[in-house]
Amino acid sequence: MVSVPFDAIILRAQLNGLIRGLVVFGIFLAITLFILITLDRLVFKPVEELQRKAEEIAKGNVDEPIEVKSDDEIGKLAESFERMRVSIKKVIDLLK
Repeated sequence: MVSVPFDAIILRAQLNGLIRGLVVFGIFLAITLFILITLDRLVFKPVEELQRKAEEIAKGNVDEPIEVKSDDEIGKLAESFERMRVSIKKVIDLLK
């Protein structure tokens, strides 16, 4: 008769569960980081750039054009800001 200590079986099961949990956590962490990096590049940085440009326009600096880098909603917003900048620049030039 061959016997295996029950404690060894429990310890091995716990170790396997821990390893599987860490693998799932690692995959979840990698997916989360990928999503955050993607959102940062595609959403957060362009919006921050538009905010900076809008503040410059509010300060009266209407000479620096706003670059439109995409054709999505943020790109359309950038186009609107650019049209606004050009209109403000024309009004300022007419007042001079």
